[in-house]
Amino acid sequence: LTTSISTHPMFLWEVPPSWTLSQAATVPLDYSMVYYGLYILGTLENHDDVVVIGAATHCGIAASTITMYSGHDVAVVVESNREKDYV
Repeated sequence: LTTSISTHPMFLWEVPPSWTLSQAATVPLDYSMVYYGLYILGTLENHDDVVVIGAATHCGIAASTITMYSGHDVAVVVESNREKDYV
């Protein structure tokens, strides 16, 4: 049984004080899953336009963030005005 791990600092981030560790543990999963789906399994290429359906969900936020950061034009779809304000 190990009591410590070593990783590259790029993969570390501070957990916001208002989050529980359980909540924080879900963030890497969403971003990893989106990246894997779009770039590894998928065929997303530079300058492709992206539509994110369910943009207010954890995966939707991850997809919007990753694709915008990568330079894609992104359109988002939400279910309500409340979600629109959130996104």
